[in-house]
Amino acid sequence: MTTPSPAQWGYAKGAPSHAVEFRLPAHASSVAVARRRLRQWLGTRQCDVEVLDMAVLVMSELFTNAVTHTDSTEITCVLRADEDSVRVEVRDQGCKPGQPRVRQATADEENGRGLQIVSSVTNRWGVVRDEHGPGRIIWAALPTAAV
Repeated sequence: MTTPSPAQWGYAKGAPSHAVEFRLPAHASSVAVARRRLRQWLGTRQCDVEVLDMAVLVMSELFTNAVTHTDSTEITCVLRADEDSVRVEVRDQGCKPGQPRVRQATADEENGRGLQIVSSVTNRWGVVRDEHGPGRIIWAALPTAAV
C-alpha cells in the first residue's frame, strides 16, 4: 500500500517527521491493541496528555470503521509526528461501495458518530484510495505545540 505524500498530508517542506507503522488483524479486539500502541508511542514523544487522549480517540474511531465497513483481514496503522502535528493513518485492504463520510446520526442510533467525532477533534482528515489495491487510507491530523 502507498502512503500519501507529504504534500497530501500538509507537511511543511523540510520539517522533521517521525513515524511508526504496525499491522493488526481486522478484528474488533485489535482496536484496543491499536489504541495501546498509539498511547505508548506518543508517550515516548512527550506528547501533551490532551493531544494523546484525542489521538487515541481518533485511532479508535478510524480503526473501528475499517473493521466494520471493509472486507479487510488486516489493518495497517501509520503514526506520524512532526513539530506541529500528530497524524493517525489507517489503511484497509478492501472497500465496500461508497466513501467514508460524516453522518448525522439520530439520538436513537447506537452507531454513526465516528467521523463526526474525528472531525470535531482534528484540524483535518481525509480519505485516499490506495493506488495498488482496492483499499483506502483514512487519516486525521491533530495539532500539537510540542510533540
